[in-house]
This record gives sequence, structure tokens and C-alpha cells, in this order.
Amino acid sequence: MFWGCFSYDKKGPCHVYQPETKAEKEDAARRIEQLNAELEPLQREEWELSESMRRTGLRNKRGRKP
Repeated sequence: MFWGCFSYDKKGPCHVYQPETKAEKEDAARRIEQLNAELEPLQREEWELSESMRRTGLRNKRGRKP
């Protein structure tokens, strides 16, 4: 994969990513699973609270009143 930045009369910082090995992919997948296991309950609780408040209509909605 190639990442770069180009502009008029100048080439910006460029980086060429090396292909991942199977071990690196497995390690990254394990880390992602671990982060999901830690953060999902907290984020779900926060989302459920904000979603229930939005659905009850307690806040004024923008726009013209029907």
C-alpha cells in the first residue's frame, strides 16, 4: 500500500507499507478483539442512554414545526 501527499511543485511525505505477515495479522486481530471486549460494554451503555433520550423526543427537534 502507498500513502502520500502531493501538491503543486512539491512532493509531500510518502510512505510505502510493507505487506503484513500472517503472525502480524493474527496479533492485530487479537488486539482488536481485546479492545472490543473492553470497550463495547461501556460504549453500548452510553449509546443506549443517548438513543433512548433521542427516541423519547424530550429534546426539541430542529426545523419547522408540523
